[in-house]
Amino acid sequence: MNYNYFGFLHRLFFVIVGRYCLINIFLFHCVIKKLNRLFSIVILITFPVFSLANESKPLKQQCSAVTIEQQQRNAPNKLISFDSENLPAELKNNYIPVKQFNYKIINRLFHDQKSFTQGLVIFKNHIFESVGLLGQSKIQKLDIETGEVTQYKKLKKYLFAEGVSVLNDNLVQLTWKTERILSYSSDNLVKISEDKIHGEGWGVTSINDQLIVSDGSATLQVLDSNKIIIKRLLVSSQGKLIRGLNELEYASGHIYANVWPTDCIAKINPDTGGVVAWINLQGLFPREKRPHWTAILNGIAYHKESNSFFVTGKFWPYIFEIKFQNEVSQLKSMQLTKTDVNKFNE
Repeated sequence: MNYNYFGFLHRLFFVIVGRYCLINIFLFHCVIKKLNRLFSIVILITFPVFSLANESKPLKQQCSAVTIEQQQRNAPNKLISFDSENLPAELKNNYIPVKQFNYKIINRLFHDQKSFTQGLVIFKNHIFESVGLLGQSKIQKLDIETGEVTQYKKLKKYLFAEGVSVLNDNLVQLTWKTERILSYSSDNLVKISEDKIHGEGWGVTSINDQLIVSDGSATLQVLDSNKIIIKRLLVSSQGKLIRGLNELEYASGHIYANVWPTDCIAKINPDTGGVVAWINLQGLFPREKRPHWTAILNGIAYHKESNSFFVTGKFWPYIFEIKFQNEVSQLKSMQLTKTDVNKFNE
């Protein structure tokens, strides 16, 4: 055997061994990767409640009067009018920093992702949901443990359903452009009456025997049990009107309002209309996972027994049961001054 032939075999041996080692290293890496993925799936399946109960989302963007107006002005659909109301002089100097809260997920129920949710309310240990869109509007009863629809009633094709609440043990449901408020039996969803209201219907809640109705502006209408307007409440924060008030819920002395089209919930003093706190639900159902920009947060119901809130949105796959966490520390960006507000309005 000459030297060249021996050298050839020597090189061939190391090429074969090297490739064998690389193949085995690659296979070993794949096996480890598969095992790691399998382990993650097992953890998620085995401990879903534990994972949800300890989930807390950090805030990325603060809820404030200025950031909300920016989102409304940049929204593809211009549903908000910025010329409809003027802030009274006595409210223009209110620049007290507003508290801001995060959230903690307690539970998650499955939700029909085809539902264009317009409102939620909890009554007699059931969730009642108002679903919108022309030709698809309905009111339905959901199991509070699973989110399963147990009963529903469709609206007439020309009605576009909006918010839902309870008044005197009956369900009440708004319509959008047709200025109607429908009443139903909570037991079987049989329609009891149909009354006229003034203006668009967006969200609704009740305080004792009165209804609080939003129309997408900064004004809440207070109606008596006969659906007659007895008061108007202008909602503001830090020297600015809060427009886009949508789905409403009354709980523990305050009105909670989804603000279109944001992930912010305003906690409102029902006597003054002042926002006393913001609940930032950013990240609850991330925007990048939503099928369309209209798949916004919309639907908030208070569960008195557990002191928690059930929230969802249009086309969302889940209804989340959440609790509001401790107050988030105030940021300088939230402490607006008169100069800040005037600069934004220029």
